[in-house]
Amino acid sequence: MKLPLTIFLIITVSLIKAQDTILVNNNFKYKLGIKPCTEASADISQRINSTNIYWQAYRAGIQFIRKIKKSNSSIETGIYYTTKAKEYSAFHYFPYGYSRLIINSYYLSVPINYRYDTKVIYVAGGLFCDYLIDHSDQYLINSIYDYGVDRKFNVGYNFAIGVEKQINRTINFYVEGLLFHTVSWPKISDSHSLIEGNLKTTYRNYGVAVGVNYKFLNQDK
Repeated sequence: MKLPLTIFLIITVSLIKAQDTILVNNNFKYKLGIKPCTEASADISQRINSTNIYWQAYRAGIQFIRKIKKSNSSIETGIYYTTKAKEYSAFHYFPYGYSRLIINSYYLSVPINYRYDTKVIYVAGGLFCDYLIDHSDQYLINSIYDYGVDRKFNVGYNFAIGVEKQINRTINFYVEGLLFHTVSWPKISDSHSLIEGNLKTTYRNYGVAVGVNYKFLNQDK
């Protein structure tokens, strides 16, 4: 999906041109914000004609940032509700035959990132942990060919680059491009279902977040 990256580039270029509004108040101790994100998701081990097929996905949650002393560095974390998508074959008894079926898996995700702010952009990266909480349709999963067994906990790495604009002394608006790559296999095997293809499942999500955060300013200045 090219739309999320196109949106990110348009907003980023617009903000960078307005450089007088980009210099945010760096005299803060914490930031607390909201981060909704539109994403594309794919199992990159599952290719069609050597091309990954991405599906629409979403992410939303609470952002928390703790500044490291008086530097431009900080630790960023939070908790997010996120979607990851994979294509399966489903068997239908009437009419007989197989069809393509997209299953969305829903996770609670907690990232732990190192972040560095410059006068124009910021970059962040680190690890994340996912906990599986639901699927798009449990009934259809029962008819999926070689669905396998889900792993509840997964881990991976993520990277972000963004721009923040100061709205007032304590509130910032930001736009951010993100990439998430799951390192662990979201599928496990059991005695009944050793699915080699599913055991190679590797989710990759990328997208654009647009949100706001509130700065808890230091009191000594």
